[in-house]
Amino acid sequence: MILSNYDFLDFIGQGGFGSVFKVIRKSDRLTVSVKLLKWDLNAFREAEILSSLSHKNIVKVFELYMGPETVFIVQEYCPLQFPDIILGLKSSQ
Repeated sequence: MILSNYDFLDFIGQGGFGSVFKVIRKSDRLTVSVKLLKWDLNAFREAEILSSLSHKNIVKVFELYMGPETVFIVQEYCPLQFPDIILGLKSSQ
């Protein structure tokens, strides 16, 4: 199973399409986030678009997995909350 490649640390949040978790990738001990989305056309489009972007202000997508019912997006972990980003605060982590 794909998720066995990760040690789940924390639940970050949940939205209308799925959930996000803070995890450690076992292969290199890198802290990343895993977004688990219910498979539908919107999830597929989000995954496709995110994986094609490369910009310093956009979290980097490392891996994508598309299962029959779920889309898994493994991406750069960003410890800041959205309001912190908007207000320009720095992370204490």
